[in-house]
Formats: sequence, structure tokens, C-alpha cells
Amino acid sequence: MSNNTSIFVKFIRVMRILNTMLRRGTNAITGCGRVYIPFFVVITGQACSLKCRDCVNLTPYAPPHTMRYDILKILDTLRQILSLSVIDVLQIQGGEAFLYPNLAGLLEFVLENKAVKRVVIATNGTLMPNVGLDLLRNPKLSVRISAYEHLSRKSAELKQYLDSNNVTNNMYSFASGIGRVWKLKM
Repeated sequence: MSNNTSIFVKFIRVMRILNTMLRRGTNAITGCGRVYIPFFVVITGQACSLKCRDCVNLTPYAPPHTMRYDILKILDTLRQILSLSVIDVLQIQGGEAFLYPNLAGLLEFVLENKAVKRVVIATNGTLMPNVGLDLLRNPKLSVRISAYEHLSRKSAELKQYLDSNNVTNNMYSFASGIGRVWKLKM
């Protein structure tokens, strides 16, 4: 079984759990009869502009066929999940989300879907967006820039670009220091 297949098998398992929760009337049910999911992550693939030795997603060690996941499978899986649920925050990440060639189509889908309340794009801050400003300016969307200490110049350039174009964004600092906690490098 390929990694792509196993990932989608896991998504199907999640769908079955959601369906079971709906039938049992769990406390996570919203007033509209859907399961409330406070935070949900969509991983677009393992392609990344960094090769951090201690990557929590193990991106530098990922096999080549996991670099970019099939957009049609992602959208189909999301359709199934969103037919049963309401998602407060849906985070899109990779690898590096701005390397995903189908990011615009994914954004259009989740931004137009009323079952998704807010969308966050997680980026390492090394690349400028590969999607139009019209999508990035959507009031449901924000860009979360990981503030790696040694990439502060690139992150600052991205933040300035987003700020100057009225795109909601924030810097997120969870790791710092080359060689202290994480072995980060480009």
C-alpha cells in the first residue's frame, strides 16, 4: 500500500468516526446536526523549501511520491468530511504550502464552503505566495508565518508584503536558535 493510499485510508477512518459520532448524538454535535471540529489540518504534501534535520513532519526523509498530494483526492476527502461537520479552523500546510501547485484551487474550495469558518495557511516564511491576492485577502483567511530565527529576513519580507497588501497574517514562534532545539538549515 503506498503512502498516499494509507493517508487516504486514515481519512476514511476519520469519516467513519465522525459518522459514528453523529449517530450517537455526541456532545460535539452542532445545532445544525453536524460534528463540530475545532481544528483540522490539510497537508498538501511533503515538498518544502527547507531541509530541517529535526522536522516534526519528517519532510526531509519523505519518499518522492509524497511531495505533492493529488488535489482531486484532497477535495473529495474534504467534501466527505464537510458533509458531516463544521470546521472552526482549517489549516493548510505542507511541507511548504506555497510550493503546492494546486493551492489556489484548494483555497477556492475551502473559502467558499460555509462549513469552514476560518482558514489558515501555515508557511515557513521562505517563499512569496503562489496564489493571487484576491484569495489571500478573503476575510476568512490568514497566513501564519513560522518565525525561525535564522530566517528572520525572509520572514520579515513576506510579512511586509502581506501587510502592504492587506492580507491578514501573524508571526508564529515555536522554535528558535540554530543548533539549540532544532537543527534548521536551508
